[in-house]
Amino acid sequence: MGADVRFGYGVSLDVPFVGPIARVHGERIKGIALDSSGDVAFQDLRLFAPVAGGDVDGNPSFAHGLVVRAGSATLERALVEDTFEVAIDVRGGDLTLADVTIRRARERPCAVDTCPEAPGGIGLGAYFDATVRAENLVVDGADLCGVQLAFDGAIDLIGGTIRGATVGACVQVDGYDVRRLAGGVRYEDNGTNVETTSHAVPEAPPPPTL
Repeated sequence: MGADVRFGYGVSLDVPFVGPIARVHGERIKGIALDSSGDVAFQDLRLFAPVAGGDVDGNPSFAHGLVVRAGSATLERALVEDTFEVAIDVRGGDLTLADVTIRRARERPCAVDTCPEAPGGIGLGAYFDATVRAENLVVDGADLCGVQLAFDGAIDLIGGTIRGATVGACVQVDGYDVRRLAGGVRYEDNGTNVETTSHAVPEAPPPPTL
């Protein structure tokens, strides 16, 4: 476990870990990067974008709250706010969410000029065979997709609310059963609630350098 100063990680893990990271309400922790073959559990967190404004060395792509590349992880009772590109980005392995709120998942700053084809602004993304189960997930304000699944990623939503997104759920897996995204979920004030889309999948953020 360590920190990556260059990309602003508050916590980066490449070993098994189980237990609370923070129990103090209002404690703010910079983004977590997880690349572990073991089981990891996080509880009672408030995560925010690791880079103010989403720009590091001229590259505005990495400002995520949580990145999971491998292993099995659980995040309970968490607030993820003011991120860029993807708030919770699952690139492999399994992630279970319970009572997690995502606020203000913003597009990349370069979307206005140099990267309009890949703006980001996604609350929860599951890609490349990743699987996510989210109970009572709230996504409140996503510039593009409340949730996005692509390249055989899978998301199951149980309860919760997705509001204020251009598209509530961006489905980019052929034949995906959209009922898996509707288990008691409230879709409110979205441009479209659930739609088959072809939006660009954000690039993977770089691995941490410890």
